[in-house]
Amino acid sequence: MIDLGNITLRSRSLPIANLAISVWQRSPMLSAMGLLLLALMLPTLLLYALDSRLLQGVNVWTKPLKFQLSLGTYFLTLAWFVGYSRDEFSNGRQHVWFASVLALAACFEVAYITFQAAVGEMSHFNIASPLHSIMYSLMGLGAVTLATLPLWLAVMIGKNASLRVPSSLRFGIVVGLVFTSILGLVSGGTISAFNGPVIGAVGEQATYLWFLGWSFNAGDLRVAHFMGLHLMQLIPLAAWLLVTVRVDQAYFWTVTVTLLLLAVWLLSYAQALAGIPFWSLNF
Repeated sequence: MIDLGNITLRSRSLPIANLAISVWQRSPMLSAMGLLLLALMLPTLLLYALDSRLLQGVNVWTKPLKFQLSLGTYFLTLAWFVGYSRDEFSNGRQHVWFASVLALAACFEVAYITFQAAVGEMSHFNIASPLHSIMYSLMGLGAVTLATLPLWLAVMIGKNASLRVPSSLRFGIVVGLVFTSILGLVSGGTISAFNGPVIGAVGEQATYLWFLGWSFNAGDLRVAHFMGLHLMQLIPLAAWLLVTVRVDQAYFWTVTVTLLLLAVWLLSYAQALAGIPFWSLNF
């Protein structure tokens, strides 16, 4: 039997229903926001199927879908992590402010991206008019908020002296949140500095990875950005699996997996800066 906070694992599998109930109990506000964003994917998928308009070679509804999926997962992940934070955070006004600010930032991002898709215009790097420039700047502010505010939660988890979970799991959650913030900002800032994610010539026969849109012909910073943003899921998931299957020296292996993921991120970032496609083994 393994104590993982508010849930005790009695087997090597965790029923989805129990997981969903626990996530909701830990943070109804963050859970509701996550579920809302995932639910928005249904009408967006319908529009994707019915609307054949393209923007820079991809369906106009691809970007709203990606953001709804990514941010929906983001909010549900944070909802789960709140259960490991100090009581003064999880059961107090700090939690309400935390969830409210993040929800406001996410609503603005998704609403503007969806509106721009509806009118067939770019949301990112669109400074065609003063209004577009202002909206793009506000999107940047929202992105920074979504990237940095979880550091507050990381501190609340790290300082929770009463938390009774394996040290490897605490490490995975805190480090995952910290590196998501840092590497998400680094890769996102680099994309802004280059005024786009693609580095190098793509040629006339440019091809891209379906849905994700990563370039097969040139360096693409979106690979590193994607990985950096999802370390908050990857590292804790690795820690959780190592604890669940009762691996000896779970802390050591959690650190090892973390270092490997960071090495992969650094490689993908360096590849993109060098103008090398992500699938290429040449460097």
